Amino acid sequence: MQKIILTALLLAAPHAHAIICPAPLEVPQGEGIETPAVVCGTLGVFSQHGKKGFFDPSTGEIVVPAQFDAVYNDYVDDTLTPVMKDGRWAYVDTQGKAHTAWEFDQVSLFLYDDALAIVGKDGRYGMINRHGKTVVPLEYERLDGFMRPENGYNYLTVACKAGKCGYLDEKGKTVIALDYDDAGGFGAAIAPVKKGDKWGYINPQGKTVQPFEYEAAEAFTHNWIGSRERECVEAQKNGKRVAIDPQGKTLPENTRCELLPPPNF
Repeated sequence: MQKIILTALLLAAPHAHAIICPAPLEVPQGEGIETPAVVCGTLGVFSQHGKKGFFDPSTGEIVVPAQFDAVYNDYVDDTLTPVMKDGRWAYVDTQGKAHTAWEFDQVSLFLYDDALAIVGKDGRYGMINRHGKTVVPLEYERLDGFMRPENGYNYLTVACKAGKCGYLDEKGKTVIALDYDDAGGFGAAIAPVKKGDKWGYINPQGKTVQPFEYEAAEAFTHNWIGSRERECVEAQKNGKRVAIDPQGKTLPENTRCELLPPPNF
């Protein structure tokens, strides 16, 4: 096996925080094989003739031959990993054995051991656990993806069903009832929600921190490392711009919501 010596890189992990992704000590050899510069997961992902498989980054041994059309985020989890064949996703273990049907058109990674993963099929969304069992039925019109509000709260995702929206946590529990007509993500300690034709902001306990008086309202977003991108967000009231901070306080008029400096490693 050819020895590869590269500096370890700091990359975004699927667990919404940064991890060290080292270079593989050994990589597989063979016609048409392409290997990554770094490996963030339990196994590495290699490509061969348009297909992908798994390899052991310590020995270079091919663990699962190249047979998948895609590996989600090119990341192999230590339990189940979403992979694609013929346009449909399933979750496989580190030996390539499928533990779900090949039926999903939307998938996600597990944030941590006890967390669920969001899956989608034919416009409906639910959640599965690390054994491939459906825990939250695929009956939601929207599950936008988990974001972790500031101040140490659980991960939350917008959840919409029968035209009403609220929030579920990463274990599938409804933490804010589906009482709103629309909603945005918790990229900070507040999120925008809509009642009728007006928007307001709530905190992760569901308490209203900005009244329902805005014609439009932005949500805080996260950067690649999983942290807040901007100092504030903007809402519109009576045609005028209003700046709101991450705790839901109204900022002085003419405040500009600038991007925060990028992470410094």
